Amino acid sequence: KNPFAYPFDINMRLQLGTAMVTEKIAKEGRFVRNQIGLNSLALYSESLIYPALLTSSCCSLEGVVTQRGIIQKEYLNHFVSSKSSEYGDIGIRVKNEKSFVIVSASDPFMQGNPFKKGDCIVAFDGKKIQAASVLMRKILFSKVGSKHSVKVKRGKNFITYKVTTHKRFGGGALSDTFLEQKGLFFDKQLRLKKIASVFAKYGLKIGDKLIQINGVRVKNQKELRAYLQTYKDYSSLLFERNGFQFFVNIK
Repeated sequence: KNPFAYPFDINMRLQLGTAMVTEKIAKEGRFVRNQIGLNSLALYSESLIYPALLTSSCCSLEGVVTQRGIIQKEYLNHFVSSKSSEYGDIGIRVKNEKSFVIVSASDPFMQGNPFKKGDCIVAFDGKKIQAASVLMRKILFSKVGSKHSVKVKRGKNFITYKVTTHKRFGGGALSDTFLEQKGLFFDKQLRLKKIASVFAKYGLKIGDKLIQINGVRVKNQKELRAYLQTYKDYSSLLFERNGFQFFVNIK
């Protein structure tokens, strides 16, 4: 018996129309932006009502409406059909920019990561990439340990890299600052939500708030990630606990 039995069919073909459906109402609309990875959920033409389902005219499931946005059917299908809960990662976060797919952040801690912020992703495994949403699905759904070729444009030069898929540690409901693979997870205000055992010796506790990194003040995950990918160092961290500030020197 299928442990993931559900009353809707997930039709992976392109649908012409969709509607947001709850127990009481149905609102017809359309996707105005597709889901880009785990951090940027899909947007809809109508005001979101959650929880709700997005269905096609044939009652196939197109997405699930959450408080953060819409989880699209490709991710739902991957969840119910995959035996593993892991997602893949090649060390980049991307965005759409003027019809190009651009690297918006590059993981400084992923060993052998060849990508740089600002790289234009041209092709993945020999297939042209025209949307950030498509590329992130290919990366996230790839098997950990699998090999891939990625063609990028950097300045005027075209370069093809051979990369290996690693396990993704952050994103979605988790923070995505690149420190997650080291064992530090944060909320939106940079308070610690989860701490790996390797940091126990530093006396850190859940709820401690990160104030500075190497003397530079950071206010949110975006600022922390930007600092890390530029300087690749987190040796001096200033935290605050109940109004008391203290330094943690990471060795």
